[in-house]
Amino acid sequence: MLEWNSSLIVHHPDIDRQHLEMVVLLNLLNEAVREHRSRQLVGSLLDDLLVHTRHHFASEEQIMASLGCPGLDDHCAMHRTLDAQLVDVRAGFQNSGGAISLDLLDYLKNWFVTHITEMDAPSFMAAVQDPTR
Repeated sequence: MLEWNSSLIVHHPDIDRQHLEMVVLLNLLNEAVREHRSRQLVGSLLDDLLVHTRHHFASEEQIMASLGCPGLDDHCAMHRTLDAQLVDVRAGFQNSGGAISLDLLDYLKNWFVTHITEMDAPSFMAAVQDPTR
């Protein structure tokens, strides 16, 4: 279970709201897998996670570009990598009847927390602290 806490706040209201929504989706997916809920529910949650992630990444990248956040190219590359991984997971789940592992859920949770705390927050903080941006 991923808990929303102050370390996940980047101090941009739209991004913080989207991050909170991502926490909720990850927790719903985690719960559905751990409780062996229906494949239809798990598939629907995977679809929701992919759609939300793509919307969030596009929104975040646009906001970061407008603020002149440093390291945007590398940041976008990380987004593309996770997007491709989510597409592969969804395809494997849909096409081959593959299951979602607890290890995968842990990976997604860790990726999300690490990305926010080590990439998003410092980028937004640097943009806010540098008045020339």
